[in-house]
Amino acid sequence: METIDLNDTVTVELTEWGAVYLNALNTYKSEIATGKPVYKTDYKKGDVYKGQLWQLILDFKDGFRFDKEKVFKQLTKVC
Repeated sequence: METIDLNDTVTVELTEWGAVYLNALNTYKSEIATGKPVYKTDYKKGDVYKGQLWQLILDFKDGFRFDKEKVFKQLTKVC
């Protein structure tokens, strides 16, 4: 079994709650950002989200809730 390190690039499949959460987070980031950063705000259920595992944990840290479904599934290391 292959291990995953925090610095590894991974992909996940967003759930409906994960897409809603990420869209809201990115909308907020866009509103408070200085300059012209562009954040995607049209994620939907089933979209693939890619990044380093440590960044994924930071992006979704407040989205993990007992009263909601999981934010993503199908965690896969990108080789």
